[in-house]
Amino acid sequence: MASDVLCLHGEGSRPSPNLQSVPDFCTDNGVSRSLFYRLVKEGRGPRLTKVARRTLVSSEAAAEWRTRMEHETAQAAALTRASDHRGRRGRREKLASTQGAQSGPSQL
Repeated sequence: MASDVLCLHGEGSRPSPNLQSVPDFCTDNGVSRSLFYRLVKEGRGPRLTKVARRTLVSSEAAAEWRTRMEHETAQAAALTRASDHRGRRGRREKLASTQGAQSGPSQL
């Protein structure tokens, strides 16, 4: 894995355009700062670049993070669909068995 490298030209230079601050990243990606830092703490946040006291996110790291989140969302949706399908089938089988018992031969 290549390390992030940032070249600053002179004191007071702004970060290169492919780096953005945490608040800008959060705004661009529709996440709150608290969610951002929770994801970072869980190891699910984007790769971060530290420059002096600033924490920045590269455009590449942001794109990789979005792709990872899309995959996680798709996997969670697939698991939910699978469990819903099993749950519905189980309820249908249970309903059929209770209806069969009710419509069985009547005793006189």
